[in-house]
Amino acid sequence: MHQLGFLANSVGGLGTAIANDIEQFGAMYRGSDRCRRFVSLAAFARSMSSLDVLAAYVEVFNPNYWLRRAEFATDPKRYRRYRRLVEHLDGRRYERLQRILRRFREDIMDFDGGLESVDSPAPPMSDELAILHALRIGMIQELFVLAVRIPRFSTQTDVTVGALIQDLLQLNVLPSMEVLEEAFPADGRPLEDGA
Repeated sequence: MHQLGFLANSVGGLGTAIANDIEQFGAMYRGSDRCRRFVSLAAFARSMSSLDVLAAYVEVFNPNYWLRRAEFATDPKRYRRYRRLVEHLDGRRYERLQRILRRFREDIMDFDGGLESVDSPAPPMSDELAILHALRIGMIQELFVLAVRIPRFSTQTDVTVGALIQDLLQLNVLPSMEVLEEAFPADGRPLEDGA
């Protein structure tokens, strides 16, 4: 989750714990230097986290997002690629990710409320880090579009095009590149501009 803009291992669950007894949390925070240091570390992790960024990563798995992109595509090739991508995305994965995101959001709301109750709110994610995530999300989106352009190839590698696309949609990029190198040895000629 760290690479997806949310430090779940450092922040996740604290909000729920705080919300169980916010008065006791406040008393512990004010009375214990150790508690303040712990909360300070968690608040720092919170400042490196953004549920909006995580939601943007999750959205790339939303078939409806890609249908919407197809709806407004002016380039016929991009239109076909978006529509083909929808065929490969499993809406169930997106729904599961949405449930996880909702739980994180509820927990973070409680965590932020706990920090505010002791006058120690976490600063927001820096603009620079948010921009880096935006660039990464854009690259992942383009990877998805490129994945559906993979032409048929011989199954000497025991991997089908569909399986390779699924691997890329799960961001298993390096193993997929090895399969592509085996299926399409470099001969110096550029690939045609396929569908």
